[in-house]
Amino acid sequence: MKSSFVPDRFRSNSRDSLCLFAVSLSMLLGCGVGNTVKLTPVKGTVKIDGKPAAGILVQLMPDISKQSAGPTSQAMSNDAGELTFSTVDGKPGAAVGNHVVIFADALEERPPQGQEVTKPSRIPSRYTTAAGGLSVTVEPNKDLTLEIKTTN
Repeated sequence: MKSSFVPDRFRSNSRDSLCLFAVSLSMLLGCGVGNTVKLTPVKGTVKIDGKPAAGILVQLMPDISKQSAGPTSQAMSNDAGELTFSTVDGKPGAAVGNHVVIFADALEERPPQGQEVTKPSRIPSRYTTAAGGLSVTVEPNKDLTLEIKTTN
């Protein structure tokens, strides 16, 4: 007996959509098997012109151009410029391999459009994108020192 609440033109589409979703999900889950990413604890220091810098958000993004894979990791520097990385989903550490580094200044003030900037970013724009100015290799038992230079 057919339900009068669901028109025939939607019955097959929803069933097809459900099948497509199930196949896609199984393929996605299957891709992770055998492709385990090794995470390692990562600590470090961020400096601006040689001085430890507080309030700097640092992201380590695996460099796919160098066949590195894994989740992005991030850390916020403390008053001494120290960092302890964890993945964006909360696991401690970072993927072993090559990474592109992206910085953001958490202490920068962004006033509404048209108003004067009272506290500009301490980070040159070349360091704020994935095409930026710094890359690192994450290795087990190796701390990182990340140096931001405000002049060339």
